[in-house]
This record gives sequence, structure tokens and C-alpha cells, in this order.
Amino acid sequence: MARFDSNFHDVTEGIHAVASPADAADLLNTIVESYGLETAAFLTVRPVYEEPSKPFYVTTYSPDWVKRYIEKDFFDIDPVLRYGLRAVKLVDWKEIDLSDKPVRTFFGEAREHGVGKHGVTFPVRGVDGDRGILTDEQRERSGVADVSQIRGSRLPASRR
Repeated sequence: MARFDSNFHDVTEGIHAVASPADAADLLNTIVESYGLETAAFLTVRPVYEEPSKPFYVTTYSPDWVKRYIEKDFFDIDPVLRYGLRAVKLVDWKEIDLSDKPVRTFFGEAREHGVGKHGVTFPVRGVDGDRGILTDEQRERSGVADVSQIRGSRLPASRR
């Protein structure tokens, strides 16, 4: 994986330049390519581009998984989403409680659709109370961002 800060300036400038959902999708793809990630997702619950009651997301997950996720309404079950939106620091997926059967079923279906077992989720907070998450997911533990180096790191707040 590329060094955490090798493209940091370009990515943060890209964040400030996002003006549409297409720009957000392009930026997410740039992040995935720049940092050698397998897949990533960004979701916000007080979005800039939609009514506040609707989540806004961009992802590089497969269209089949996104369709399944929406059909099964996994927004209510997904522990990455639940933990990430409440967190104030990075969430390593290995810390997620898997004791509930619906959570295990969710992760089982995710793996059937190519979602990896390992990941980290960064909580994102906007200046107007926006809450969101940015997730890096990998099939192998060795591909996940080195949590010990980035725990506690801060991205600049988005400007509007």
C-alpha cells in the first residue's frame, strides 16, 4: 500500500473541490487508486446533495452488493455504519461485536458479494453538523491501512 501521506495534499484539495455526486464518485475512485485500496465507501447522513433525511453515498463496491444492501435494508443492520457514525476515532473492523446473528448474516452476505473481512472506518464530521464515514475494506488483513500510524489522524473539515 502506498504511504498514508503520499497523496494527502491532492486528496484534501479534491475534497474541497467536490461540487456534485459525480465529483464525489470521481474523488473516491482517485483515493482508491492513489492509496492502493481494494474498495472504499463514503456515506453521510446529512448530505450536501440531497434532502437531509436521505443518506448520500458513493462506493466502489460491486453494483450487485449495493443492490442487495439496499434491497435488504442493511442500513439498519450494518455495524460499520452504526459504529462509524457514532465514533470519534477510527474504527477497526476487528473491534466490531459479531455476537448478533443478524450482524454475522450481514457480513456473510457481504463476503458472498466480494466484500472483504477486514477494514477500517474513519468518522467524518462537517462544520454544519454533517456526520459520515469513509471506509477502506480489504480481503486480506495485510492490505488494510496501518491503524497504528493513522489512529488519531485528522482530515481538514470540508469547506462549502
